[in-house]
Amino acid sequence: MKNRIIALALCAGMLLLGGCASDGGTAGSPSEPSAGSTSSSVETEAPLEESGEPISEPEDPAETEEPEEVSGIIAMTSEISGDCTFRVVCIDPNTGEQESLLNVTYTSNVGKDTYYLPPTMTVYSASASEWVSSDFSKIAATKYMSGTGEYHAGWFDASGEFYDVTEALGLQAQSDFDDPACYFAGGFTEDYFVYYANNTSYDGRNYFYVPLTNITLDAVQEGDAINTALPTLPADSDSGYNLSDWVNETQCLADQYVEQYNRKTNSVIFDTATGEATEFIPGTSRYNWNGVLSPDGSTVAFLSSPKQGTDAPALYITPLSGGDPTKVETVLSFSDSYSINSPNFVQYPTSGGICTTLIDWR
Repeated sequence: MKNRIIALALCAGMLLLGGCASDGGTAGSPSEPSAGSTSSSVETEAPLEESGEPISEPEDPAETEEPEEVSGIIAMTSEISGDCTFRVVCIDPNTGEQESLLNVTYTSNVGKDTYYLPPTMTVYSASASEWVSSDFSKIAATKYMSGTGEYHAGWFDASGEFYDVTEALGLQAQSDFDDPACYFAGGFTEDYFVYYANNTSYDGRNYFYVPLTNITLDAVQEGDAINTALPTLPADSDSGYNLSDWVNETQCLADQYVEQYNRKTNSVIFDTATGEATEFIPGTSRYNWNGVLSPDGSTVAFLSSPKQGTDAPALYITPLSGGDPTKVETVLSFSDSYSINSPNFVQYPTSGGICTTLIDWR
């Protein structure tokens, strides 16, 4: 259900953005490559090997290396410190066995000439699911170069290589006397990469999105493709709801939070048409959060920890219609949280913390 996961924005003060300036934009697109050569109507014979047999053409890797279909509960463990590590796994809901989908580590040490930052300044979902592409092959990040003061939006792939979207679009400073580019990674939708500019050329943040299959300046559109589909959920300075997954066109699974976004207290079914919140997890002795719906729409996987005691959060599944939850025996990673009147473990990717979030169920 990740393709429809929506979220509320949460700002984390990881960067001082003041002073960044850039007069770059989406104008001035480079020339497009030619459409390609035309095919000849004259038939040619295939070249022959010494034996007289035709030489076979190499197979297209795209046809021979199709990825296997992912089936299970998708979880992301994040550790954000001097070196940021993100591990995305697929958990079998019956056995708890895990299959690795993505494992990326990069430096975020501010003492380095070049370091990278997770997109924590723009948070949409209850699980940071938008940080990961829908095929689980990329994770969004922002590259900072202390020598020039530039910020470049992009992503890390499964091999640990950083793809610089800002450079691919030609938005970096073109000379020493240009203002430094300040573009930050927002995340992914099914088809797009979202980034934003935060500098003196814009009134606040300006958001842009570009197709993952066509990273060119001509293809860039202005707007926040993640945020535009968000429903309005109740929220005030003390409490509210974070969307974690959709049930149908009007109902969603939402995390009820108290005081701050990282203090999630219960997972509920929220009806966006009526404003009604319905509890589906029995009892009041536990904190429950991060619900994701099974592909057939009958079961919810969620994270849970006791309000009293020190047991770490665990993974459970339960019928959407209500019933006794079943624990899935699997390995999850969390660091302690010392927030008052909230769960004792970090519930959301944050600087200095380790946590696991559920981002999908395929």
